[in-house]
Amino acid sequence: MTRRNDGRLIVATARHHRLTLITEDRKILDYAHQGHLRAHATGDEALLSA
Repeated sequence: MTRRNDGRLIVATARHHRLTLITEDRKILDYAHQGHLRAHATGDEALLSA
């Protein structure tokens, strides 16, 4: 499997199970910002202190 396909599988799984992804992948974060899934950047200080 390629890296691109791996990302698609992870995103599809997260969407199906309504999970929140923690990632540095800009494409996934942009996709989440459009409202397709929940995701946080790994450097999100609010997330890390919770």
